[in-house]
Amino acid sequence: MSLKNSFADRKIILKSQNLLEEHANEMHRWLLLTVAIFSLAFSLMSLMLHDYQQAFVSILSVPGVGLAYLLYKRGYLYLSKVFNGLQITAMISTVSLLTGPETLTFMYFFPITISAIIAFQGKEKYAGYALISIIFIVLIILTTIPLPADKIHLNPAHLKTDRFANVIGVTICCVIILVFMIKALDNVQKQLLQNSNVLSQKNQALLTASYSRDQLMSIIAHDLRSPMAAVIVTVDVCSKPNIDFETKNELLQSLKTKAIQVMNMTDQLLDWSRSQTGNLECKKESIAVNHFNNYTKEWSNLIGETKNIHLEIKFSQNGEESIVCDKNMIETVLRNLISNAIKFSPSGSTINFSSYVNNHKRVFEIQDYGKGMTEDELQNLKDGISFTTYGTNREKGNGFGLQLVQEFLRRHNSFLEVESQLGEGSTFRFEI
Repeated sequence: MSLKNSFADRKIILKSQNLLEEHANEMHRWLLLTVAIFSLAFSLMSLMLHDYQQAFVSILSVPGVGLAYLLYKRGYLYLSKVFNGLQITAMISTVSLLTGPETLTFMYFFPITISAIIAFQGKEKYAGYALISIIFIVLIILTTIPLPADKIHLNPAHLKTDRFANVIGVTICCVIILVFMIKALDNVQKQLLQNSNVLSQKNQALLTASYSRDQLMSIIAHDLRSPMAAVIVTVDVCSKPNIDFETKNELLQSLKTKAIQVMNMTDQLLDWSRSQTGNLECKKESIAVNHFNNYTKEWSNLIGETKNIHLEIKFSQNGEESIVCDKNMIETVLRNLISNAIKFSPSGSTINFSSYVNNHKRVFEIQDYGKGMTEDELQNLKDGISFTTYGTNREKGNGFGLQLVQEFLRRHNSFLEVESQLGEGSTFRFEI
C-alpha cells in the first residue's frame, strides 16, 4: 500500500471516529431519557408488587439522571457520562443485593454494558472499559451472596414474578439500546458515504486539473517552443547583410506564419485552460450579425495568405440583424474552424464560408476541399476525444481546438455538425 493510500485510509478512519463520537454524544442524551423512564417504571412495578425497598432504591436513580442531564446541559459531557454510568451501576447493584441472584436482576448489567460501549467512543473509550471492568467485578461479588437482603424475595410466587418481570425488562432495554445503536451507525454510514462522494468528486476534479496541467506543459514545451525557435532562427538569418531581397521576403512570410501560429495557439490555450477551470463565463448579449462577417474576413485574410488560400464568403442578412451570444466565444469558434480548414487545405485552394437564416436560427457553415477525416477521426470528434493530425504543410495542432469549439457551442445550447469524406474535404456547421 502506498503512503498516499495509507494517509487516505487514516483520514477515513479518523472521520469515522469523529462521527461516532458525535453520535455517541447524541446517544447519551437518549440513554439518559431511557434510564429515567426505566427507573420510574421499575419503581412503579415494584410498588405494585409491594416491594417497597426495591421501589425506593429504583426511584433514587431518577434524580441521579436529572443531575447527569444538568451536567450534560452545562457542557460537562464526559462527567455526565461517567456519573450516569456509576449511578445506574450502583442502583442495579443495590437492587441485586436486595433481591438476590435468583431473581436475575443482575441481567440489567447487560444493557448497561452495551450502553457503556455506545456512550464512550473515541478518546473516551478507556472510561467505557473502566466502567465495564467495574461491572464485571460487581457481578463476581454478587455471585458470592446466596441470599437476598429483603426476605420478600424468598417467596416462590414473588420470585417467579420477579424473574418474569426482569427478563421482560432486560429484553426491552436491550432492544431499545440496540435500535439506538443501529440508528447511530446508519447515520454514520450515510455521512461517510456522502463524504466519500464529495471526495470522489474532488478527486475527479483534481485529476482533470492535473491532466489539463500536463497538456498545457506539453504544449508549451513542444508546440509553442518549436515555432518560437523557428522565429529566432528566421530573425537571425534576416539580419545578415548579404541576404537577397527575395530570400528575405520568403523568410519574413515564414516568420509571419509562425507568429500567427503562435498567436492562434496561445489564444486556444488561454480559452481552453479558462474553460477547464470554470473561470470562463458565457456573457450573452445582442451582437450584430455583420460583426462576424467582418471578423471572418479580417481573420481569413490574415492567415489565408500564408498558404495562398482564398475564402469565398456568402453572407446573407436582413438589415441590422443581430444574434444573442457571447461575442468572444463565437469569434473563437469561427477562428478555430477557419484555421482548421486552412490547415487541412492545399495551397491555392478555396474555402467556402456561408451564413444564412434557417428556422429563425443563424447558421454558420465552413466548407473546405482538403484532406478530410477518416471514420475513426469523425467518431473521436463526436465522442469528444482529443486527437491531432498534421496539416497539408505539416502544420502541427494541439489537439483541442475542436474540443474548445464544442464546449463553447454547448454553452449556447448548440452543437457542431460535421460532414467529411477522406480526400474530399470537410464541412462544419452550427447554428445560434
